[in-house]
Amino acid sequence: MTTPGCRSARRTINTAKAVVEPAPGGASAGHIGLQVTVTKGSSACVLEGFPGVSLVTGTGGQELGAPAKRTPGTPASISLEPGAKVSAPISLAQAVNFSDCGVTAAPGFRIYLPEDTAGQFSQQAQQGCSNASVVLMEVGPFAR
Repeated sequence: MTTPGCRSARRTINTAKAVVEPAPGGASAGHIGLQVTVTKGSSACVLEGFPGVSLVTGTGGQELGAPAKRTPGTPASISLEPGAKVSAPISLAQAVNFSDCGVTAAPGFRIYLPEDTAGQFSQQAQQGCSNASVVLMEVGPFAR
């Protein structure tokens, strides 16, 4: 099943800026609460689905460890006008809690909007795992 991304007249619109930032309400034990916030650019569109999220080794760097796993849930179709914002929750487990992790500094995240193959870098220093079999993140669908 494909999940359409930010689209208008059946074209994907790449004028949305995505950043990772602290989530309202914080975290839970052993986890950091974050969110991907998307601010729509110059034209209206519809966004539906989950962002792709990975920790990276630098602004153009390699993916560090496993990408975020999607949480259960059905994405809603969200109409976005220019300047509108929408977010998707991220739960990031603290890397130091995994003995087989291979804790590695990550200066930020690479974010992919639904149906988009061009990743965006978001600076937000965290710790990741060099061991790709350790899944540290879960991401939910975009919602208002």
